[in-house]
Amino acid sequence: VSVVDVNNAPISGADVTLSRTGFTDSETASPCGQVFFNSGLAVQSDYQVEVTAGGYIDNTLTNVSVDGTNTLTVIMIEL
Repeated sequence: VSVVDVNNAPISGADVTLSRTGFTDSETASPCGQVFFNSGLAVQSDYQVEVTAGGYIDNTLTNVSVDGTNTLTVIMIEL
């Protein structure tokens, strides 16, 4: 997951939660605005991604597909 603002600048320290029935994992974005989820993932299309960051509106995406090869970019909007 890549977390950026509307100018495509990375958002360091954003909290990202990836979940689906029976699975939840949370990570904090690196200085590059990136989060990697490595364990317990199944190839499915029913994940939910929740992103929170200070100074930004919380963003939740549903029906996210995870296949191990794609990067999801989440654009955050300032408060």
